Amino acid sequence: RRERLRRRARDRSATMARDDVASQRDDARKRREKRRELRTAIDAARVNQEELQKPECDDLERAVDAADAMNEGVDKPREMCLDMEHYGQLAAFSLERTKRLGPRGGAAVSAKAFLQSLRRRWGEEVRWERLGT
Repeated sequence: RRERLRRRARDRSATMARDDVASQRDDARKRREKRRELRTAIDAARVNQEELQKPECDDLERAVDAADAMNEGVDKPREMCLDMEHYGQLAAFSLERTKRLGPRGGAAVSAKAFLQSLRRRWGEEVRWERLGT
């Protein structure tokens, strides 16, 4: 009876060890995919840098929303480093975008460009009550 209990304990510990190894491999695979996704986003932002810095373009806001979505599940240092690099890059683009507006700030954007931006964001029908007239 003791021998049978020992065998069961060994079998359980071997099964648990296999499960741990499988879990670690799966975690490592997910982290590699997350790093690949972050590197792709960094490269895409670098390629589209000029477009992201245009004051009349909504691409920067979409890029920040995508970065926020990618931020979910980032908890290891290597992924955090890439995530912060991406956020730093987007912040630099935002700073350049603000500089391009000039000393007049938002007043430098024409009413036509502003309305076109609203239409791109909310579709053809702009709901002024939602925007707070």
